[in-house]
Amino acid sequence: MLTQDRPAPTRPDAVDRDAVGTKLARLESKPSLDIGEVDYDLRDPDAVRARLAAPLAYSQRVEAMVTGLSIETLMPRTGTGDGYIHRFLAVWTPDEQGHALALDRLLTVLDIEPFPLPQDEPVPLHNRLAGLLGTMSQRMHETVELVYHAVGAMNERLAFSAYERMSEILTELGEHALVDTLLKPLRRDESAHLGYYRTAARELRDRLDRWQIAVARGVITHTYSPVGAGEKKDKPAFAATLRSLGDGGDTGDLVDRVQLIAESLLSVDERKLRPFVRKSFDRCLAV
Repeated sequence: MLTQDRPAPTRPDAVDRDAVGTKLARLESKPSLDIGEVDYDLRDPDAVRARLAAPLAYSQRVEAMVTGLSIETLMPRTGTGDGYIHRFLAVWTPDEQGHALALDRLLTVLDIEPFPLPQDEPVPLHNRLAGLLGTMSQRMHETVELVYHAVGAMNERLAFSAYERMSEILTELGEHALVDTLLKPLRRDESAHLGYYRTAARELRDRLDRWQIAVARGVITHTYSPVGAGEKKDKPAFAATLRSLGDGGDTGDLVDRVQLIAESLLSVDERKLRPFVRKSFDRCLAV
């Protein structure tokens, strides 16, 4: 049971809370990806496979695996967000599953083995520990929420940027139908997810104590790994994705975009954070 070490805040910033609700309402009203409308009739499958085999396979694996992480374990109650997190998950989970299935079919067309959707996977230990910490007190629960939303925003920024770059490459290859029917819906969904994560994280940080923000910042800057590349065995696949998407091997743009999200949500007094995203990406490239 949660210990109430301080009363629930009474705040005059209803506009901020409404901002989160507005993002959720937009998320809930957007159309879902319709696999039946995706045009898999590729002009040159060999060229697509040569350029994007690694990024497409990595993206499909991440979209499939994240739905098995039991995110709700991190948030065992609805209190702080008035159920916003659970409303978000009700849209986010089927979105990610739909993305995985759509990319699964594309990989099949390209003769690349897809990653299977998780079936009754055990809850990861780090999620169980984070959820347990969140039950210790209201303040710790809020801190866990900030970590979750900030990392979620970083991951969605990375996913959106990756799909954006894949769209550019597919356009260069003349695969306009696939861009319009698959990549655009993927980017639309990731953008909507990012909007919720970022807005919710900002709302949280604006009312948390400085020590809570410092704890969240410390956890993220010392433990961050790109989504799907937390394990050593998965880092080479992410490195191959970076090399395929980077302009001549330059991954600076992707790094900067993710780092800037972290800066906007976790820095204090406009001080820059250490370049932890670059170091995390470099660890993947070094394996």
